[in-house]
Amino acid sequence: MYLDFTCSDFLTISYNCDTQLLVGRWLRPVTEAEARQGYNDLLLVAKRQQAHYWLLDIRRRNRSAPETIT
Repeated sequence: MYLDFTCSDFLTISYNCDTQLLVGRWLRPVTEAEARQGYNDLLLVAKRQQAHYWLLDIRRRNRSAPETIT
């Protein structure tokens, strides 16, 4: 069973209860601020659901700026 969480125009977040997998799908290229917000949203959901495993679908977004990696 999937639980859907925060949805924005650039990221969807869902959690698979059966596999305990958090799935984040980037929907378009994002700015540095959107990338940081998206990762913060993912972390909040991961902590709430105690999700240790993440799957990030980054096919639609651009590469991370060096500032968002640290």
